[in-house]
Amino acid sequence: MEDVMKLCDKVREVAYAIHEYHAHGHLEKVYENALVHRLRKMGLDVKQQHPLHVRDEDGTPLGEYFADLFVDNQLIVELKAANK
Repeated sequence: MEDVMKLCDKVREVAYAIHEYHAHGHLEKVYENALVHRLRKMGLDVKQQHPLHVRDEDGTPLGEYFADLFVDNQLIVELKAANK
């Protein structure tokens, strides 16, 4: 659990740095690409629009979910951009 919390901290710090540099007004995809670029530069494995199969507790398939980012095969990141 501690590793994923450290990973969360890294992603949060990078996202904030992107916010400071790019400010507001861009489409969500721009921020997504910036986050992917910077996280990969840090050596993290980042997959964009990664499909995840969702199953119920008994294994019944419930559907497919596409995570905006899937970082190091353990952290799902959903991005939202809002007008200021």
